[in-house]
Amino acid sequence: GCAGFNKFLGPLRPYTRAMTVAWLLDKWIRLSPLVEKKKDSECCNQKSRKTLMLSSIMCFSLMFMPEALNFAGDWKNETLMRSSQDQQRQLTKLEFVVDNMGCEACVKAVEDAVSQHEDVVVGKIISFDTGDINIFVDSSILVDQSRQQSFERELDDLLRLGGYEIHEKGWTTKKMKAAAKKVKNPFSVK
Repeated sequence: GCAGFNKFLGPLRPYTRAMTVAWLLDKWIRLSPLVEKKKDSECCNQKSRKTLMLSSIMCFSLMFMPEALNFAGDWKNETLMRSSQDQQRQLTKLEFVVDNMGCEACVKAVEDAVSQHEDVVVGKIISFDTGDINIFVDSSILVDQSRQQSFERELDDLLRLGGYEIHEKGWTTKKMKAAAKKVKNPFSVK
């Protein structure tokens, strides 16, 4: 997991991205043929361009990795939904709130943990900020009230193993409470 680092570093992400892009742009401009250079440094420039190209590819792939993983997860969930519809299963959407998520990696961890349950077809975090999650299950588990309660307990146990909690829709997460405190008194000194 993120060990809480993204609670601090997450808000800085857009700024670090901008600094990385600016740094790469500066490096590319310095290697540009438009900038006046000595003639004997031509071989060094070829080597430098290759190194900078590799660095640029690495920076951009790491910079957008959370978004790429999120996109891959969306594709996987849609495929699972289509396959369950092809099998003529009746699915029901259950809505819950997951607490204690700190970063994008937590979203993936929660979705993976929920998907481990045998009755879950797909679990998808709808809103990271509010912790809203939609869980699609086979409708047959909802026929019996005790089976549904057992399902919710099992789901909570699965998530608590990773340090997360699942609650009924409308629950106010710790993250939401902290944000509300900041809004009430944005100028408080701690």
